[in-house]
Amino acid sequence: MSRSVISGIAAAAAAVGALCLVLGIAQLFFDIPDVILSYASCAVLGIACYAAGYSSTQIKRSMGLVQGLLCGLSVFLISLASGIVFGQFIFSDMTLIKAAVCLISGGIGGIKGVNTKKTRERH
Repeated sequence: MSRSVISGIAAAAAAVGALCLVLGIAQLFFDIPDVILSYASCAVLGIACYAAGYSSTQIKRSMGLVQGLLCGLSVFLISLASGIVFGQFIFSDMTLIKAAVCLISGGIGGIKGVNTKKTRERH
């Protein structure tokens, strides 16, 4: 894996952590049904994959779609592996939806990241 993809995965991990913290605090105050939590987890993965694709292409500055798809796939596979390890994995239509969301949002983040002006020099 290249340095840019690893950096993208780190950005995704930070986004997942922050968004899960917000979701957890909201769940403390409101009784959120499981169906909404399932869609919220899909949205969290989508935002994280966008952040991964965007930050990855800000470093590499080329092949935005490929970088974004690679980051989205990596984040989805990490999410899938963690579900299997912790015994929370059930293959359903939501698994396919999450895979599609990760790939699409990672690709969009990659395209957006490669087409935006570089904000600062990175080494």
